[in-house]
Amino acid sequence: MTELKVGMKASVTSDSSTQKASDVKYEEDVKGPADADIADFKAAPFSVMGQLVTADDTTIIDDSISMPVIAGAILEISGIRQADDSILASYIEDKDLLKVKKFKVIGNARSINTTDKKFMIGNLQVDYSSADVGDLLSGNPVDGQLVEVKDENLGYVAGTEMLMATKVEPFDIFAGNDDPANVQKVEIETAVIEIVIAGEQFKIPNFTVNIDPQTTSFRYGTADELGVGSVVQIKAVKNADGELDASRITFKRNSTRMQAAVDNNGVNVADNELTVLGVTVKINDNTDTEDDRDKVFPFDISNMNDGDYLQIRGFTSVDGTFVANRLERDDFRDRVEIRSIATNIDALAQSLEVLGIAVTAGPGTQFNDGASTAAEFFASLTEGLSVVKVKWDPFTDTANAPKEMEIEDNFSN
Repeated sequence: MTELKVGMKASVTSDSSTQKASDVKYEEDVKGPADADIADFKAAPFSVMGQLVTADDTTIIDDSISMPVIAGAILEISGIRQADDSILASYIEDKDLLKVKKFKVIGNARSINTTDKKFMIGNLQVDYSSADVGDLLSGNPVDGQLVEVKDENLGYVAGTEMLMATKVEPFDIFAGNDDPANVQKVEIETAVIEIVIAGEQFKIPNFTVNIDPQTTSFRYGTADELGVGSVVQIKAVKNADGELDASRITFKRNSTRMQAAVDNNGVNVADNELTVLGVTVKINDNTDTEDDRDKVFPFDISNMNDGDYLQIRGFTSVDGTFVANRLERDDFRDRVEIRSIATNIDALAQSLEVLGIAVTAGPGTQFNDGASTAAEFFASLTEGLSVVKVKWDPFTDTANAPKEMEIEDNFSN
């Protein structure tokens, strides 16, 4: 199996009889030539073998890459397919052509022409007239089917967006296990591509996902917040109809949160940045802003002032910046709350950092995760994995012991 690196997306399936992971599957979304020169991955979308790729603040760019990337350079992209068939990259790596055995792409087949034996994946036209299609029903893909296309001749020419396939096969995260009949559970990170019934059913590439209000739990969001493009981690069971019955849905870009007032001189309109509790908060075109206090509309950073009390949700970027997905201005409260991955954990000192803010528990701190003592709480933490919520109420300074500390998630479990 490929050595997994930070940023690579993998699906985990488990055996219903043993309750243990039976397969960890990593497959790059596309591996092939860049279609044009790339000066900066994050500056604008770019194309790799006909696949439109977007990189953002969460994208891991491997040290193997030297910028600029020249057209024809071989790139491996792992990420999440969006509703428009583009890829939101989580990991980008440069590959040595001499060590590459095949070009490949995984995506949904569109615009299928069974007469000419051609179809589209993204902007790539795939000719499968001479390909091995033995695993496809009646030798053709069906519209929307998730397929894996291989070019074992390495024949793709950068910029042409046309590929002569040597093999086309269905891509199934449940395939390749010793006993597929027993493999029913899956954990996968993906994007919502269609809402079928609000709050009840939605689609991801290759699967319909069912929500049961009695048995499906949500983290960092609710069923009502699911929308096309939402990036989620789904823990589910494959049912007899081939659909996924979700037991847990985690919003991947909502795990970081702050409720606090803007610092003095904390509004930087020119750079679209705020400073809250000493933490830089980045506002971008995707940030959903709302003014619950004064009902200003439209509401953006130019309307914000020092001392404004904000509720902010988002994610922490690769460089540690807090990127806001949603920001609300509210009436002032003498309470501060922060939530993110715990780092610099010191069980002996009963301290840790959240968003770079040092937090030390005190005799009056309550632990709301079942731990009765600070020792039990800190023993449950995992560096860089545990999501911790900290609350000061009333608030005077983050240097003071908080009122509450709680583990909201433990991704090591």
